Amino acid sequence: MNGIWKRFSLAAIALLAAACTTLGAIEQGRSTRAEVRSRMGIPTDIRFQPDGREVWEYAKGPSGRQTYMVTFDKNGIATTARQVLTDETVAQIVRGTSTKRDVRALLGKPADVEFFASGEVWDYNMEEVPKRPYILVVRFRADGVVEDVGRVMETTGDDLFNLFMRAR
Repeated sequence: MNGIWKRFSLAAIALLAAACTTLGAIEQGRSTRAEVRSRMGIPTDIRFQPDGREVWEYAKGPSGRQTYMVTFDKNGIATTARQVLTDETVAQIVRGTSTKRDVRALLGKPADVEFFASGEVWDYNMEEVPKRPYILVVRFRADGVVEDVGRVMETTGDDLFNLFMRAR
């Protein structure tokens, strides 16, 4: 009986490992397009750069808090693979200079888009460490240039519990 459970457990672990789509499975400088596709699935977007590079986007939204981008060289080899919904990437957005195209290239597809007479607002679901969810809000002027970038903290179960307890 122990042998059967041991084999079952090993098989379950192998299946779980195969189901995970992490960037750790991509070897920068070695993994090919075919290998990335078999490990990560079909990208949510593919962009072609003027210098021959391809950027594959894996947006895990609209409720997900990760967007992965994998860049391939002219020969189809992965040169970079990273999670782009980070404070470091957001810091590259320049108010009054960055455009919708720039933000899309940096952060990928937004979780939500709202249209106003004055311009658009793009929302990205993000997360602080430790696991504090928030929405990154990027507001564009009518000409498509970034007007403002800000955060809206999301309410968690703990926040609601504390509000309830204070109200008693």
